[in-house]
Amino acid sequence: MPAIVEHVVKSRLAAAGHMAHIESTYWWDGQLEHQPEVRATFNTTPAMFDAIQAEVTRLHPYETPSIVAVPLHGASEQYVHWLTDEIRR
Repeated sequence: MPAIVEHVVKSRLAAAGHMAHIESTYWWDGQLEHQPEVRATFNTTPAMFDAIQAEVTRLHPYETPSIVAVPLHGASEQYVHWLTDEIRR
């Protein structure tokens, strides 16, 4: 996962990327699974979502990685300016 996060940020699809080690419980092929995983979060704009989704899907070892967009609400003007400046347009 670190390589995927670095690739997305170096490609200027996101201004930043974060990783957190988590424990997941989920259904897969009819079985309840419990696995350690890494959650990646990217600071980006809505315009970059499709490109990030394509790159993560291409590089991720899972057949069906969880890729979800969470809208940004209430961000400071300075943060939004930094974010958009760091992302390729």
